[in-house]
Amino acid sequence: ERSLLAALAARIRALDPDLILGWNVVDFDLRVLEARMSALGLSGREHELGRGPGRIDIPSDRGFMRQTRAELPGRIALDGIPESLVIGMLVVQAAAAKASMSLAFIVGVFLANFPEAMSSAVTMRKGGSVHRVMGRLWLGLIALVATSSFFIHEINLWGRYSPIHLLSLWTLISIGLTVYYARSGNIKRHRQVATAFYWLALILTGFFTLLPGRIMYEVLLAGG
Repeated sequence: ERSLLAALAARIRALDPDLILGWNVVDFDLRVLEARMSALGLSGREHELGRGPGRIDIPSDRGFMRQTRAELPGRIALDGIPESLVIGMLVVQAAAAKASMSLAFIVGVFLANFPEAMSSAVTMRKGGSVHRVMGRLWLGLIALVATSSFFIHEINLWGRYSPIHLLSLWTLISIGLTVYYARSGNIKRHRQVATAFYWLALILTGFFTLLPGRIMYEVLLAGG
C-alpha cells in the first residue's frame, strides 16, 4: 500500500495538472488518500500530491452550505464534475487530435462504476415513481440519439442511407410500442419490447461504432 500511494503521488506530480476533477473527489477520494497516508505515517515530498510542499488539507466549512473543499498547494480540486462529462471531453479531444484513448482507461471506468450502477438498478422498484422518471428520461435520450442519426450520412449504401438508419427507425417504433404497452397495462409486452430494443439499439449500435473507419474506432482501438 505504501508503494502504491507513493507511485500515485509521483504520477500526479509528473502529470502536473492544474485541476483535479471528480465526483465526490473531496469527501471520498482525497479524504481517503489523506487518511491512509496519515495512518501509514507517510511524509515527505514523495507522498505529496500538490505542486508545492504540503499535505492535502480538507478544512471544515462552518458556513450555511456546509460545502467541503480540498486544498492542495498549487492545484485546484473541483468536486461534483460528472465522469461522463470528463470522458466525453477526452473523447472529443482525442478525436480532434486523431489520437486514441487508452482502452484500459475505458475498461477501468466501467468496472469502477458497475457495482454502483447495479446496486441502483436492483433497489429501484418496478413501476415506482423513480422507475417511471428514469424510463422517460432514457426513452427521451434514445429518441434524440436515434433522430440525430438521420442527419449523419457517412455509410451510404442506399442513396444517403444505411442499415444504421433502419435500426434508428426501428428504435423509434420500439419506443412508441414501449410507451403504448406500459400505458395499456400490458407489462409483459412492455418488458419484452424494452429489453429487445435495449440490446439492439444500444449494444448492437455501439458495436457498429467500433468498426474500422468510425470515429470511436479511431479513438478507442486505433494506434496513435
